[in-house]
Amino acid sequence: MLQNMTESDIDQMHAALFTPDWVFVDAWGQKHPWGEMRAREIQALQGPRADWIAHTITEVTVYRDTWVKAGDEWRLNSREQIGQPKQFIDKDPYSSE
Repeated sequence: MLQNMTESDIDQMHAALFTPDWVFVDAWGQKHPWGEMRAREIQALQGPRADWIAHTITEVTVYRDTWVKAGDEWRLNSREQIGQPKQFIDKDPYSSE
């Protein structure tokens, strides 16, 4: 997801990029509607910021997105997680090293 600072940011991002019936499908095949994911995003805003971390942590998660054309714009309709996230500490996951 994009970095959100306020509840309003979350709502604006959803209105600009997603269809009203957007759904997230997790790695176990469970569907999570926008209302549930919105609540999670708002709760995450209350969590601690990781500004003090001195290491680079990269999390890679593969998704399958479904986009639909709404008028003259494209909107995200669903996001399905493919597999579990993988974390890389102080390592570029896209490097051949």
